[in-house]
Amino acid sequence: MGPKKRKEEDDDEAMGRDERKAMQNRHVKTLLAQKKFRERKENRIKELEDRVAVLSSLLAEGGNSKALSSLPPSPLLASASASGSASGSGTGVCPCSDSDLAAKMDTLEKRVATLAAENAALKNRHQMVPVQPSQVNPIHQHHPSSIDHTSTGLLAQNHNQYSYGLSQYASHHQMQSLQQNPSHLFQMELHSPPRMSTPQGKLSAAVKFGLPNIESARTALKSLPSLSNSIWVDQLFEALQRQAVTTDSNEIKRQLLKFIRAKYAIFEDANMLDRVKAIEVIELTKKLNHQHIDHMNAEALQPSVFQTPTDADMLIQTPAEKLGTPHLASFKNVLHFIPSLSGRNDLIDAFCQLFISSSHCRDRIQRAHGFFQIVSMKNRLFHLCDNDDDRNRFALSLEMARQENRAAVNNLFNDVELALQKLI
Repeated sequence: MGPKKRKEEDDDEAMGRDERKAMQNRHVKTLLAQKKFRERKENRIKELEDRVAVLSSLLAEGGNSKALSSLPPSPLLASASASGSASGSGTGVCPCSDSDLAAKMDTLEKRVATLAAENAALKNRHQMVPVQPSQVNPIHQHHPSSIDHTSTGLLAQNHNQYSYGLSQYASHHQMQSLQQNPSHLFQMELHSPPRMSTPQGKLSAAVKFGLPNIESARTALKSLPSLSNSIWVDQLFEALQRQAVTTDSNEIKRQLLKFIRAKYAIFEDANMLDRVKAIEVIELTKKLNHQHIDHMNAEALQPSVFQTPTDADMLIQTPAEKLGTPHLASFKNVLHFIPSLSGRNDLIDAFCQLFISSSHCRDRIQRAHGFFQIVSMKNRLFHLCDNDDDRNRFALSLEMARQENRAAVNNLFNDVELALQKLI
């Protein structure tokens, strides 16, 4: 190796050492600056805490204005006053007179009294209203990565601005009127009045939880290009609203069926990209309105006038191998690979067998009951998914299975609808 080459290498090595040393020095300086900043911040907090303690004790003693004027000024005011005096410009901070302090104290006391009265009035109003506000997690706490900024942004808006919180404004008489005539809310008429099957004293979901929180989700779905003119988006949320204002279990069953059919019709209308986004938006909406969804699913499992437990047992125990097998193999395999459903093979197999039995059952009434059993077992699997990724994977897998068995699913929907129409 020549002397010139060796010299270049030595220079490079020396330069590297200098750079590392300079970097270490910068790092040390940064740490020292951060330490000094923390110390200044801690000192400032301590000063403020001391002033708050003194002010609190003075207010408790009656807010003596002379005592207040004797307080040491804050560092900011002191520095400003000093700088003004030094410059001789006459712009320093002047201490307030006793009369000014007394006037300010009087204003503050009146303001506190006014706020206390308003708070008491709000508490009284809240106790008089016979409903509770909807307790939901703000949807902006969840941000699925595959939803674009338009849909996510619309969903992430403060959900309270879309909340039709009857718990805060509606009287008990208004809530009863709303239950008896849902058209007051939706400005539309039911095609035929349902035959009520309501125990006395039963409350609707709207009375217990407030009305569903849906407008942000409606806007998000309508913002997807392939769903901008879809009538099924409106029908989806119409079903969710209608079930909230009725206490009739049979009517809730009808609205649950409409909700599910509208959801799958939305997936049919959406293109491949929008379908994934629509699934996530709808799942977020169900999470936001989980109290309504749980209420609707629970009511759907209530005993019906057209179904007996014996029929249900016969349906569930029908051997699947005697009925043929729809295309569920890929669906089962996907579910087995969802982490949250690991080790739940028996429940997954029972869910698939129940769908097979309902799809091949010749009795329309049993098929209707089997449909709601399928919904119940689907919800059990869904709630076992302990994170949003697994829940979205489950929903997407369910939609793929529906597409592979579109004819069987549509026939099941039609028979359930006909069975429910007998109750009107």
